[in-house]
Amino acid sequence: MDDPQSQLEMTSCANDKYETIQNKLDTLVTKIKVRVSEDQANKLDWLQNTWLSVAKAHCTWIKDLYGRGSVGPMQYNACMSEQVRDRINDLRLLLCEGYGMTGECSASKEYENL
Repeated sequence: MDDPQSQLEMTSCANDKYETIQNKLDTLVTKIKVRVSEDQANKLDWLQNTWLSVAKAHCTWIKDLYGRGSVGPMQYNACMSEQVRDRINDLRLLLCEGYGMTGECSASKEYENL
């Protein structure tokens, strides 16, 4: 939706953006897990679950600031998109040589400026 007008359309648009960026995070995590040991992959799964719980709690708190109004779900989705974007930025260099110690690489650049 290029130009949402109603609250329902804006909420739907925010949800679509969240789902799109969440899919990018899921793909990134899968790519990282291929590069690390099984033990580290299991730890990353645990960390992702923990991170997701905190992100959801934070965004629920943001949504609740708006009471029971119709803007709350849109704010939740926008918040989750921002949380996921930040998480991608935290993880993307792990795709590079030395897990990012040598800087950016083509694989990490795929995830910049989302």
